[in-house]
Amino acid sequence: MDAIERLWERGINVSGNVIVGSKGESLDTIRETERFVQDINKYPNLTQLHCSVLLPFPGAPLASEFIGAAPEFLHQDVWDMDKAQSIWQHHFCKASPEEIEGWARVINDRNPSARKRYFGLRKEKPI
Repeated sequence: MDAIERLWERGINVSGNVIVGSKGESLDTIRETERFVQDINKYPNLTQLHCSVLLPFPGAPLASEFIGAAPEFLHQDVWDMDKAQSIWQHHFCKASPEEIEGWARVINDRNPSARKRYFGLRKEKPI
């Protein structure tokens, strides 16, 4: 929050991404993320914000944890990404896949890129 305010004060636009579905993700942590998005969305220099759902993939740091839960993926060269995501959420998240996907849509609906933009930044400080 401090960073986006300092950037706003200097006239620098911000583009960002948040991820839901991390290890231990719960409805409470997703709601915290959504509240954070609401708070930073007040800054006119936030021009883009996207929400992604965590997706394990070969070679990623969390792949070894994923393979522990889904050893059938160990020797596969190509992963079924929908299945991998579902297995990850089932084993490592407290929120259901439906809740995670639903909240990702809610957060993506807050993407400020749809709001009307003007050249330059507003001079007044956000509330």
